[in-house]
Parts: sequence; structure tokens; C-alpha cells
Amino acid sequence: KKNCKSSASCLLIGGPAAQQRRLSSVQAAMGRLGERNALMAAKLREMEVGKEALQLELEALRPSQDKLLEMQARLTKETARADALEAERIRLMQENQVCRRMVEGLG
Repeated sequence: KKNCKSSASCLLIGGPAAQQRRLSSVQAAMGRLGERNALMAAKLREMEVGKEALQLELEALRPSQDKLLEMQARLTKETARADALEAERIRLMQENQVCRRMVEGLG
């Protein structure tokens, strides 16, 4: 093979038939590349549509997420309140036992 400095100069090596074969080969490769680019562009458009659909779903879920966070905060408050009431109940039961013992001691 002869050394050539560029792809274009490589096409010119050999006779007209060889040049035509190489040119046809390059054109076929370029055609396949064009087809691949078109497929990739179609896939990219498809992915963009999917992305937009997911973003719309995310926006639709945002109020539910806000409501969930609000309910979670309320649950945390109510749990703390229930814990405080349970502690108060235990304290009152202990006081009640002390009072019973005092009454029993008097009687």
C-alpha cells in the first residue's frame, strides 16, 4: 500500500475502477453513519419525551409529597403528645399508689 497524507488523497490512489470502488465504499459507510445518526436522533427525541412525561408526573406528585410531609409533622407532634400523656398517666398512677398506702396506713 502506498502511504497517503489524507483520506481524500487515499481515494485517488490506483486506477479509476479502484477509485470508484473506494468512493462507493466511503459513500456506503457515510450512508450507514447517516442512518445511525437518524436512529440516534429518534432515540434522543424519544428519551426527551419520556423525560418530559416523568417531569410532569413528578410535578403532579409534588402536592401529595407536601401533604405527606405535613401529615408526618402532625404525626410527630401527636406522638410526642401521646408520649407526654403516657408519662403523666404513669406519674398519676404512682401518686395514686402513694395516696393508697397513706390511706391504708391511716386505717
